[in-house]
Amino acid sequence: MKRLFLFVAALAAATTAAQAQMSPSPYDMKFTLRDAPAGGVPLYSGMATGSKVIATIPGNATGIILRWCRPELPFQAWQFGSLKAQRGILDEAWCEIQTGGKIGNVEGKVLDPIR
Repeated sequence: MKRLFLFVAALAAATTAAQAQMSPSPYDMKFTLRDAPAGGVPLYSGMATGSKVIATIPGNATGIILRWCRPELPFQAWQFGSLKAQRGILDEAWCEIQTGGKIGNVEGKVLDPIR
């Protein structure tokens, strides 16, 4: 019985340690802008720089909500990746976001996860 208790305790500790190193889903996080120019970042109607600009996101915007991205963000690589790895994943994507009461699209490379 004592062995079983020790095994369960060790398993719980290992699980807790793994969870502590894991980031939440990118869709459960908030974002800021990464290296935003003084004039802000364009919010596009579509997932291309040729799309209509529907708003400008101020360079100091925080609390940006990620709605979805294309290509889809790989959850395991995201959750166990470093900030550098997460930025690399975003660098390859276009994402629909919500900020300041507006919904639109940005290149993922302008987003920075708030950790």
